[in-house]
Amino acid sequence: MFIATLALVVAGFQNLPADERLDAKLTARIDASSLQQVAHVLGKKAGLNLSGDDRLASQVAIVDVHEARLRDVMDRLATVTDTEWVKNGDGYLLRQSAPKRQERAQAEYALRLSQIQKALDKYREIASQGYQATNLANYIREQNRQQQNGDQGMGRFMEAPTADPSKEYGAFLPTGRALARALLSIDPSVPASLTSDQRIVFSTNPTKMQRSLPIDVKKEAASFAADLAVAREAYKTVSKDAPAGERGDGEGMDEAADPGGDFAPARFRLVLSRTPQFFGSDTITALWSALEKDGNEVYQQQSTLWTDSFLSQSMLGIDFDPTEAPVQFDARPDSIWHIKALMGVMRDENYKKDPRFNTIMLHPDAVEPLSLLTSDLLADVAKKGGLNLIAELSDDDIIAGIVGMTLDKDLTRAREKLESTLFDDLSQNDGWLMMRPKFAASRRSSQVNRKALGTMIRSVGTPSLSELARYASDRGVGPQMNLIELAYLLGVRSDSAGSFMSGLDTLDSPALKFIGGLDNAGMSAFLAGVPRTYSSMTPSQKSLMDEFVYGCAGQNLRSSDAPGENEVDPEVSEEVTDLLPNGIPAGGTARMIHQDRPTLFQPSPDGKSWMPVDQYSVALQIAAKTRPELLKDAQQFKPVTQFRIGGTRGYIFQFWVTAKTYYSWSFDQRVMPEGSSTLTYDQVPAELKRSIEDLARQLVTTPSGGYEDDGG
Repeated sequence: MFIATLALVVAGFQNLPADERLDAKLTARIDASSLQQVAHVLGKKAGLNLSGDDRLASQVAIVDVHEARLRDVMDRLATVTDTEWVKNGDGYLLRQSAPKRQERAQAEYALRLSQIQKALDKYREIASQGYQATNLANYIREQNRQQQNGDQGMGRFMEAPTADPSKEYGAFLPTGRALARALLSIDPSVPASLTSDQRIVFSTNPTKMQRSLPIDVKKEAASFAADLAVAREAYKTVSKDAPAGERGDGEGMDEAADPGGDFAPARFRLVLSRTPQFFGSDTITALWSALEKDGNEVYQQQSTLWTDSFLSQSMLGIDFDPTEAPVQFDARPDSIWHIKALMGVMRDENYKKDPRFNTIMLHPDAVEPLSLLTSDLLADVAKKGGLNLIAELSDDDIIAGIVGMTLDKDLTRAREKLESTLFDDLSQNDGWLMMRPKFAASRRSSQVNRKALGTMIRSVGTPSLSELARYASDRGVGPQMNLIELAYLLGVRSDSAGSFMSGLDTLDSPALKFIGGLDNAGMSAFLAGVPRTYSSMTPSQKSLMDEFVYGCAGQNLRSSDAPGENEVDPEVSEEVTDLLPNGIPAGGTARMIHQDRPTLFQPSPDGKSWMPVDQYSVALQIAAKTRPELLKDAQQFKPVTQFRIGGTRGYIFQFWVTAKTYYSWSFDQRVMPEGSSTLTYDQVPAELKRSIEDLARQLVTTPSGGYEDDGG
């Protein structure tokens, strides 16, 4: 089910000055490009000095107009993109419009709040309905009946959260009912106001870094105990009916949901988080906990309040290879080629030999090649309706072109599909098709800076930590990777994708952005081990450390008796707002330490460079000497006969918040020394072969020819 179309009020057109040059007629097709580029090209075609502010380098638009007044084109471009034109010398500058963007953000907040209020109505039903052992036992039986294969057994009381709490198994247990009561006690505007990667902690005994959870502990403890007694009785009833192999002990629920014994909660906690998901979507979750006096968490329940999931939902219908799909609209060969190149470049170097790869594919700071197909799609829809087109794209709308391959040729149905999945139609009844991405304010906050992206993908070789840090600081997107960025960094960067993978999942780290925001001298000193205290940091640097410690992605707390040591330390599960009740102390210290180790390399698939050894492939070769049948279905594993010894420098970012606890982030920089000798496998030192040969022994002894995963 698609998210309903966002109801937006289209702002009135801008009153441009009485400049007769703006009344000239214009025919122009400007494919998906940054607004900076669109303004520049528009001005060039019109013979005017038009430009875009630097802050528009992340926003992308499409223009396709025929004999339209330049004034009308400029007006509508500003309307769709929430920008404004201002006089700039003898021309005009396009810049962000604060009032328009505030209006957009408020509209999206209102929609998010209404959706959360609808979810809370479901929780209200859960909290208020009667609770009887017989009804609960019947519900559990039905859930068990529906459970395919029953891999978690009958006592499964925790279920992956969904957007509708009434469909959650755990919602009908004591923990789910307690979570519902806690949610209903807070102002719904709080979760609606959460920004991406932000978390807010409520407690019945709040610290300075927490908010008050307005429920009576004794009353809530009594309600929870009563519900728990009902659930235990229901579980015993169901256990008596279950097959012998699935029966519980008859005394209580699954230990994950009910550890058993008497429990007198000292306090309750509710954590709201807006967590970034892949492809630019966010999810707001609620985590309820009941704690003992010593802070030990005995009961816990999680549920989802809201999900910005229209993109992932629209992708559910894509179950085909887009490079082979029949195109249902007027798409240019070059547009299709770029999608095929994206899909094939990691397995076929021939795509990189095509002139289009270097002249277009590597220059998203000019025209956006991966969105050319979307440009063709929208232009075709407008053309069939005899309309001029102005449209803004989000980075996630690369998928629109692929979705469009299966659009019905009927104009009305094609347009309806676009509106139901990706766009809000802002069209006026005056010959214009104007489209803006759904949740435009949120989408814009996760757009990648085209200039930074272009510089990154045109560079050659394995990116260094400093290069990644600069890009992380300049890329301009939110905490998560978006679809365009992922496609370019994995499929388009001019060297093999494998060399980039070690740093790909670190780009959203506040620690990496902190390093990238330092000047050259400061970065060199910090990477060399010179520490920085929290009190000496700039406001923007402190903000990044606050995000690192308190944000959704910052839950990587470790404990050690030796500050600055470079060994892996045990993780600490303590809630950070309890550990640091008054915020980050002024003496908190960030430092970088190093951990060097030798690393075995093998030739890359194209034979032009070296990459870290594929241990499974090499182990398979060794194991096949004893069990040749292992290679029968493994043609993709080519024999590796050459090796080199390089090194890996492990960078470990530590932010010490107390004398014995710190937050940690790490990055591995692999280096192949110049002139390193090529070795056969027999010449490789034993310590570098140990893990490979351990894996080979598993392949030989495991009946399936696979290997046992120890969960590491």
